[in-house]
Amino acid sequence: MDSPLFNGTSPTVAIISMALILIAGYAVSYIPRLRQESHHIRAGVIVLAIAGTIGIVLPIALPLIKLTLVVLIIAGFSCLAGFLLGRYWGWTNAPAGNSLRPTKLYALIAFGAFGLAGFLGGRYTGSPASSLAPDKKGEQAPRETPMTLLYIAPVPQLSRWPFYAEFIDELIRQGRDRGFDVMARFSDKDFDASSNGKVLLAAAAEKERFAAVVFTPFLISEREDEDTLFNFMGKMKGSNVILFDTDLSPPLKKLLLDTGIDIPPCVKHNEDIGGRLAAEATLDFFVSRNKPNPTVVIFDKQQGPSARALAYQGRLQEGKGQVRPIIIPWSSIGYGREEAKDKALRELSAEKRVDAVFAGNDASALGVRDAIKELRHREPPRATNDIKIFGYDGIAEVNRLLKDPDEEFFISSVDVQISSQVHSIVSFASKLLSDKQKVRHDLGRPCDEKVPTIVHKMTWAR
Repeated sequence: MDSPLFNGTSPTVAIISMALILIAGYAVSYIPRLRQESHHIRAGVIVLAIAGTIGIVLPIALPLIKLTLVVLIIAGFSCLAGFLLGRYWGWTNAPAGNSLRPTKLYALIAFGAFGLAGFLGGRYTGSPASSLAPDKKGEQAPRETPMTLLYIAPVPQLSRWPFYAEFIDELIRQGRDRGFDVMARFSDKDFDASSNGKVLLAAAAEKERFAAVVFTPFLISEREDEDTLFNFMGKMKGSNVILFDTDLSPPLKKLLLDTGIDIPPCVKHNEDIGGRLAAEATLDFFVSRNKPNPTVVIFDKQQGPSARALAYQGRLQEGKGQVRPIIIPWSSIGYGREEAKDKALRELSAEKRVDAVFAGNDASALGVRDAIKELRHREPPRATNDIKIFGYDGIAEVNRLLKDPDEEFFISSVDVQISSQVHSIVSFASKLLSDKQKVRHDLGRPCDEKVPTIVHKMTWAR
């Protein structure tokens, strides 16, 4: 729906209001039943006052936006409906049978007119065109504040990427507490900058609908993708943009400033800390096992090493005590659960000795786990019993496995503080709406970075 908080509920408001008016009219109609027909006009005035009050107070009392026109329509037709019901509810002196026919007819006319007006008025106030209304001088009045947060996901299917599903759930929950609703749109391909760019440009064409556009700026093919992002930011000039999980490149930020476009706020977790935490957990594990030269796989995306993977590798190469791991790189384009499973099946079936796998996200970590379990049941079974998995993201499914005392594979995962990141995103959106000040406007100001934590299997076992 087009209206952020209203979301097409005006017909519901109209029906509820009409139902209350009908009840009020019916209740007041008991008064003239016991008196003369002439008292119907008096009853009609009473119902008119009650209906008018309901029609005005009810919509104002509800925490909705863009209701000015609906309030007027509901008030006017409430008065009309109340008067008709009170004036023509002919119970007292009319003969039985035919007396109810005109009563039902007038009530039906009032109900139909009221409901239709409420519906059309709600659709009108919910449309983007209604957010601009000409004033007496023919100028456009200020737009009413949009309250929808648009999140552009870099993947087409949330079922394959639980991290983004959990992010959207948290954004909906915290956004609702601040009066926002949330709309999500999806790229056609996983982590494809071109596909993501198309969705961004489509969103820029209807930017007036949104309180803020939240997205992750994936940069893969460098110049072309930065041109798309620059084009998007130029179209969004004057509107609110919030970056999630990845910052813009320094050259692009400088270009934005040189062009007079504000650098948007950015929220992310510290990948360097996260990668080192995962490496520390890996080293601690093999120190406890007294295994000096374990073979450790670093499973990363094929497009290039992530900051977390680089940090993990750097700390792993430092070693700990007598432990000096042997590092083997794996990668896949899709980087999801199914792709990771296929990659692990191919590599582990080649009789390569592996002691541990660090996966750059929990989806691929779960895919490796699926592959190990499958290989165990093949003939002949592969030597996969001792492979341990170190994940990253801290999604709900992995956290459940880490709590399970019978879990054999997962040792740890890095919690990237989704709740805290979403809190900052919603706070930025509220601030940008409330005081219209840009919260980030220079090259030196970094992202709002959250410090990740390690979730270790031993933590749950204590």
